[in-house]
Parts: sequence; C-alpha cells; structure tokens
Amino acid sequence: MNCFYVTSAAKATQLPKLGLPEIAFIGRSNTGKSSLINTLLGRKIARSGQTPGVTRMANFFNLDHKWHIVDLPGYGYQQGSHQSAKQWDQLMRAYLARDEIHCFLFLIDIRREPKAEDWGLMESLSKDHTLHVVLTKSDKVNQSQKARAKAQFEQRLGNQKIPYAQVHAVSSLKKTGIPGLFTAIFTNQSSLEI
Repeated sequence: MNCFYVTSAAKATQLPKLGLPEIAFIGRSNTGKSSLINTLLGRKIARSGQTPGVTRMANFFNLDHKWHIVDLPGYGYQQGSHQSAKQWDQLMRAYLARDEIHCFLFLIDIRREPKAEDWGLMESLSKDHTLHVVLTKSDKVNQSQKARAKAQFEQRLGNQKIPYAQVHAVSSLKKTGIPGLFTAIFTNQSSLEI
C-alpha cells in the first residue's frame, strides 16, 4: 500500500476539497486512533501527542490514490479551553457536511463504559453515514471479557436503535481483529444493523 500525509485542518475553513472517499476515525483522546491507523496501514504515519487532547486538527492521509484516511481530533479531554471546544464543534459540523465521507470508525476503549456524550455522537453520526464501532485495546481483556463486551455493545446499539455496520474488537498492539476491520471498511458490502 502506498500511503502518505496530505494536509491538516485546524479550522472548518481549512478543510480541503480532495474528491476521494474518506474513512474517518473518531473517538475520545485516549482511545488509540493514531495507533489503529498506523496498524491498519502497516506503517507509522499518524502521530499521537504525549498528552491526551493536544491534537486539535483533522489529519488527512492518502491511501493508494483511492481513499483518504482522516484522523479527527479527539474529544472529551478536559484540558482544552472553552474556545478549543467551540473550535472542535465548528470543525466537526463542517466535516459532517462533506460528501466524501465513506464511513466513520467510532473508537471506544473496550475497558470503558461509554458516556452519554459517546452514545449521542454515535447516534448523530449514524443518521447519515455508515458507522463501524471499534472496541480498541482488546489485548487488555481476556477472550470471554472481549466477547461479552462486544455482545453487550451490539445489544445496546440495538436497544437505542442506532444503525451500525459492525462492532469490531481489535488490538493495535497484537494486531488481532485488524484484517477483518480492514476488509469491512474498504468494501461497500457491510449491511446495516439496528
């Protein structure tokens, strides 16, 4: 795979017009977005900050001149100012209006209970876009805990009537679940479930 950095946008007005389908990664600041991108692409291309919540930009990467991978800024970390939160909201509103979005990968740490903010954002994203839920850091739990977390998440999504393509349990460290995720997001064959 040929993958390279394209550009970054800190403000809504800086979002580029690139014309290729985009696979967008979104989640809290400590869910491992950059690590997952690097593992999926097989190279260290996305950089993460030492301190959660530092990255405030949407970073665009070109994959084989066919796709763009978009590493969206993390949310939920309280170090940011009110102005930073407002800027994140404006950037996200502008990003959601893009026609290029192919799907969203919504990352959740498998060990954490999602908050109301997480469920609300998943519901919002799923209204107009394909949503894949990715339970990260699955190497931190055993097999039965992983299976239970995945089943509970699927049940909760169904109960809340949030449409989704799939729920994936992955580990960037051990690369488990990565091939299945890669196949799912680069095809149009994922049927939505409710």
